[in-house]
Amino acid sequence: MDLPGSAAGARMPRPTARVFTGAAADTDVVAFTTADGAAWLAVAHGPGAPTRFGFTIALPEGMALEPMPSGGLDFMHPHYGATVGRLYRPWASDAMFRPLPAEYHVREPAVLTVNVDAAGASYPFVVGVVYGASPR
Repeated sequence: MDLPGSAAGARMPRPTARVFTGAAADTDVVAFTTADGAAWLAVAHGPGAPTRFGFTIALPEGMALEPMPSGGLDFMHPHYGATVGRLYRPWASDAMFRPLPAEYHVREPAVLTVNVDAAGASYPFVVGVVYGASPR
């Protein structure tokens, strides 16, 4: 995630997890590895928190992000048509466990934003992005 310069340093509650408190206004971020990739969560504590979260992804040469009908993004090798990883559809949920609409917006070559519609949300709300190197 593209964090502002004011974000506090990362705390490491375990070797595979990082917690960034104050990553943005009223927002904390947790990043951790999974069995086949990584996950990222943002916790928005109040109405001053952002509803857009930006990422810059370093793609290896010859790779591209391909939007999927599911709302996710596949890491593709266009020449061979092979999927080598996947960003699953982003999700968001408010304090009352209601789902909030969340979607990716991609700008070439690999800059993406997760937009959340937080209208009427109860705080805090959580936004999640999961990457898997072995797409299911």
